[in-house]
Amino acid sequence: MWMIHTQAQTKKVDSLSRLISKSTSDTQRINLKIEKLNVLGNINLDSAIVFAHGVIDEAQKINYKKGEVDARIRLAGDYCFTGEYDAAKENSGSENRFY
Repeated sequence: MWMIHTQAQTKKVDSLSRLISKSTSDTQRINLKIEKLNVLGNINLDSAIVFAHGVIDEAQKINYKKGEVDARIRLAGDYCFTGEYDAAKENSGSENRFY
């Protein structure tokens, strides 16, 4: 059962990667990356954390606050699951700083 779930998640990541490569706007690409981040968090937390940092950087470059906040919230959750509570705290509550 776990193997089937992992294969389905991998297919979803591949599908999102294709959509990301075809996206026509920066915000659309970031929103798709956040979707991919949500799936990655269920497969590999370390990969999700690294990916989240890239999404946050990209959102900051185009001043897309909602994308940055959404990525930080997911990043905080992933840090919680790895036991890195200080890092989680740094990324949680971000919505108050940005909105």
